[in-house]
Amino acid sequence: MTLLQAILLGSYYWFTNSYCFSYRYAAARPIVVGLITGLVLGDPQTGAIVGAAINLAYIGVMFVGGSIPSDTGLASLIGVSAAIIGGLDTETALALAFPIGLLGNIIHYTRMIYFSFFVRLSDKIVAEGKEDKLWITNVLLPQATLFVLCFIPATLALYYGVDYVAVAVKALSG
Repeated sequence: MTLLQAILLGSYYWFTNSYCFSYRYAAARPIVVGLITGLVLGDPQTGAIVGAAINLAYIGVMFVGGSIPSDTGLASLIGVSAAIIGGLDTETALALAFPIGLLGNIIHYTRMIYFSFFVRLSDKIVAEGKEDKLWITNVLLPQATLFVLCFIPATLALYYGVDYVAVAVKALSG
């Protein structure tokens, strides 16, 4: 995978996690991620097929009360990329996608922790009467944090390949 492809897909993963975009939930569904990943990597048919298989596994996933059982966007992004680049079959890509989705939970909960700090900053801005500066704590800081938490790990994982992801999964096991 080229660096440009990894950057495009890392940016797409950031997009699917950004609250600034109203279609992010649909864009994070595995079948959509699979198609987009396939288009970027030059094999949209395999991307859609593997994305559909991963989508079937996650078809009943619901985000209730702020909890997320698995990050379907990251799971399908890495799973489909591994299938296309590494020539994996659909079953192997699906088996790889599940632990990656669980790793994505770390990104989600880390984001929630950091975002809670921005509430205190917003309160301080309002107390000082500088409401025109609320965009900093409501848009700029959350998007910058999200960019660091989503774009960088996804881009590195995609660019350096499945071995990079395997080290992360192994470090979290046990």
